[in-house]
Amino acid sequence: MVQTVGEQVRGRALGLYFFVTSVATLAASLITGELWKHYGAAIPFYFSAALAMAAAGILQVAGRGSKVTR
Repeated sequence: MVQTVGEQVRGRALGLYFFVTSVATLAASLITGELWKHYGAAIPFYFSAALAMAAAGILQVAGRGSKVTR
């Protein structure tokens, strides 16, 4: 992540990255708590598995034809 931005904006980029990941973690905790409360303990795990499968599928589709260069 640090190597993808210039030195002048590196601090701002890291701050934004950690802010977004913190907000996502908070949202995930709230969603998991509500799912657990309303539907039981197993549903948050099924929901997480479904999201992981969707993300894997998106990565498979998006990764085709792209080249990784350094």
